[in-house]
Amino acid sequence: MADPRTDRRWEDEGAAYARSMRLRFSPPRMVDVDGNIRQDYFRPQKVNRKKRRWTCEGRLGEAWTEWLMAMATARGTQQVVVIETKAWGAQERALLYEGIAKHGVGSWKDIRKDFLTKWDEQAIRIKTSKLMGCQNLKRYAGWKGSKEEIKKEHEKNRALGEKLGCWKSGYLVEDDHGSVATALEAEKKQDAPRMP
Repeated sequence: MADPRTDRRWEDEGAAYARSMRLRFSPPRMVDVDGNIRQDYFRPQKVNRKKRRWTCEGRLGEAWTEWLMAMATARGTQQVVVIETKAWGAQERALLYEGIAKHGVGSWKDIRKDFLTKWDEQAIRIKTSKLMGCQNLKRYAGWKGSKEEIKKEHEKNRALGEKLGCWKSGYLVEDDHGSVATALEAEKKQDAPRMP
């Protein structure tokens, strides 16, 4: 039996099969009549420079977007591109504080639905992690707190991280030795009420 890596016949049959599949399933402009790929199909199309185009970036309200579209239509502009960018700022941070106070850590879907509709759950989780100053939010699951309580937790995490050498880029991170978990357990035992 021939080795497919060295036998030229296998390579020719494979290429022929690939060309037949391209002819069968590819868009007509993508392949030539023999089934070979046309590289120019993947190059960006040239834009007709005669068309006027408005581009507006930033946060736009619905009313502003409608006005922009109306103005473009009135002036004969064929194309309007509205690129709405998202930026995390003080307003979003305040909404996240409210969301954590109402729904608690881990309820990303509810926080998104009620407060931060333009942000996905992953982004909300990451921003919460940054606010808490803790990479692993498992120990905060379901925890609810005000802005001041969140800031206290952040400072507590920062102090612990700096003490243990586990404060990295604004987060308390676990190390390979479990130092953070050990320190938190010791803290719990110390804070527990003592029985006489």
